[in-house]
Amino acid sequence: MRNAIHLFAVIRVDADIKELEDAITVKEVLPTREEAVSEVHRLNQLNAAKGCHYFWQTTRYRKPLRADS
Repeated sequence: MRNAIHLFAVIRVDADIKELEDAITVKEVLPTREEAVSEVHRLNQLNAAKGCHYFWQTTRYRKPLRADS
């Protein structure tokens, strides 16, 4: 897909929240896998005792197609 940019979402899951939709938060989106891995590691260390877990997931941003192309 030529009009897509791959990005990396940092996601938090709160273990003490029962409703799945409320338990998951996209904390931020980063431009590189390396930045996402590093941030996930940092956040998991920082918040280990708070009942939440962080992971990263690849996602895409689809650039709008130009009307004149």
